[in-house]
Amino acid sequence: LLKNYFRVFSTDFLFIYGDTNLRHAVQGGFGVFYWIDFILIPAGLLFLFFDFKDKNLKKLLLLWFFLSPIPSVLTREGGTHATRLILILPPAIIISSVGAYRLWLKFSRQKYLFSIIFSLIFIVQFALYLHRYYIHYPLDSEEWWNYGYKELAAVAKKYEKDYDYLVFSDADQPPLIYTLFWMKVDPKLAQKSIEPVWGQLSDAIWADHLLGTKYYFGHISTERMRGGGIEGCIKPNILYLAPQSEIRSDYRYTPIPSSIILKETIFYPSGRLCKYVLTGK
Repeated sequence: LLKNYFRVFSTDFLFIYGDTNLRHAVQGGFGVFYWIDFILIPAGLLFLFFDFKDKNLKKLLLLWFFLSPIPSVLTREGGTHATRLILILPPAIIISSVGAYRLWLKFSRQKYLFSIIFSLIFIVQFALYLHRYYIHYPLDSEEWWNYGYKELAAVAKKYEKDYDYLVFSDADQPPLIYTLFWMKVDPKLAQKSIEPVWGQLSDAIWADHLLGTKYYFGHISTERMRGGGIEGCIKPNILYLAPQSEIRSDYRYTPIPSSIILKETIFYPSGRLCKYVLTGK
């Protein structure tokens, strides 16, 4: 608990890396606050502790700032979970703003120079952030945003009438909600009519069936993957839509198993392998 709590106020989280989850942070040298806040937040805290006269407001801001992380740090990874730590944002912004104002007053004889330097530092970091966000972040975070399910749905629709079973692998991320959305399936169907069909499609595939459809959600059993990989696991009437991480092979450079037909390959925007669409011979 204490370790989680102190992570909230670490320079790594606040100013350098941010949240470890790429859905919550751009990372790459950017934390949840700007680098300039490394000076402004401590300056604001020092002013509140030693110079601020309104005791009630001082207590409110300081207690809010230091107690707000508690709900988050009680959870797993809560010390660096930006969305769960949202309660700390208002007092942190106020304290940072107070710090900027007090520094501006302190350098009042050079206030124009201070304003220019402060603005330049802010503009430079904001420009660097935008570069990171629009150029590098989309490629770094492509897996975290579950890329590929829209493309899988298009392939599934393309081949749906040719197969008895369409199995969406859950070996990576749970595919149900993405499949329902992109395949335009009524969620009520999933809420009422999913049943396990372990071993019924194939002795290698463990899946749940969305009744009233050809859609199944499951994976090739760990024992079969350990024993001989994907060889012999997929029947000819099954279309298996799987993440490349489950298959563990790059079929651009390694032979495709003799019992398997590779129907489609889906790539991430960066060009890395994302999904395979496979069937059996």
